Amino acid sequence: MTTIIKTGEVGTEVISLCTKCKVETEHTIASKVGEKIGKVRCKVCGSTHRYLKAGTPASALTTRKSSKLTPEEAWNRCILNASSKKSAYTLSGYYKLNELIEHRHFGLGVVTLLLSNDKIQATFKEGEKVLIMGMTHPA
Repeated sequence: MTTIIKTGEVGTEVISLCTKCKVETEHTIASKVGEKIGKVRCKVCGSTHRYLKAGTPASALTTRKSSKLTPEEAWNRCILNASSKKSAYTLSGYYKLNELIEHRHFGLGVVTLLLSNDKIQATFKEGEKVLIMGMTHPA
């Protein structure tokens, strides 16, 4: 079977080269990206992996080098996109996306996610941290 399957709903069956079994086996479509099959689950070994159409040579199973950034590399990228205004971090402060903050323990960081009304995620040289914001103190 050498046709590329671009349709099919999640949960339907398809033949794919299994990255664990290293042979073509029956799989169940686990996810799609647009109309293309993204991930499949092998019915033989149970592993979930990227879809490799039937007829793909086993040489395609070479491991990919991880593209994951180190915490310092992620921090350097965040700094490039950060606003020029820097604020001292406090529990009662309010922060915006890409705002530079100076934390007394973690150092210089950038707000990378607004998790809720009272929590942010900030990226520092040593990694990502969840911080509280907008905390009011009882009188």
